[in-house]
Amino acid sequence: MTKAVYSFDPDVEASRTSVGAAYASIIDAAIGEADVADRDAVISTLGHVMDSVIVGWLSGRDDPAIVRRELDRAIRVLLPAPHR
Repeated sequence: MTKAVYSFDPDVEASRTSVGAAYASIIDAAIGEADVADRDAVISTLGHVMDSVIVGWLSGRDDPAIVRRELDRAIRVLLPAPHR
């Protein structure tokens, strides 16, 4: 299913948009009530990072350890320590 959503087929655009909205919702919930500067930008950027690492994983370029490392790195850079 994940590979299908990341297909270049134009027929999956609505699904891709839905997945992006789901990522944003998940990230927003994970941040919770924390006061984060530029919250929308942080959520959007983390969503892009999630997209990127998933494509790397699906293509076989990256293993789960690399995916985890890249997500951890993005969170560390985008969210101050008290918000993690």
